[in-house]
Amino acid sequence: MTVLAAGLQDVSDPRDVVGVRSMLGVCPQSNIMSPQLTCADHLQLFACLKGVESSEVKAAVRALGLLLSVKSSLFICPIAIAYSM
Repeated sequence: MTVLAAGLQDVSDPRDVVGVRSMLGVCPQSNIMSPQLTCADHLQLFACLKGVESSEVKAAVRALGLLLSVKSSLFICPIAIAYSM
């Protein structure tokens, strides 16, 4: 069976971890995985899913927080941020 992601790439081979990871993204809106997870928790989870080395995950999350100027919001639950706007 052929499985297409976004109608473009065949991801039916379960051994094609690199192909699947290259298409994995984050688009949280109102459907977050767990209201108890902070923004940093979500980013750490997705970094692991994307294949970032475990020793580099925390540094990658901090760097992303600085890059996006949201470092102060990383350790707040997304629902709290949404209601503060």
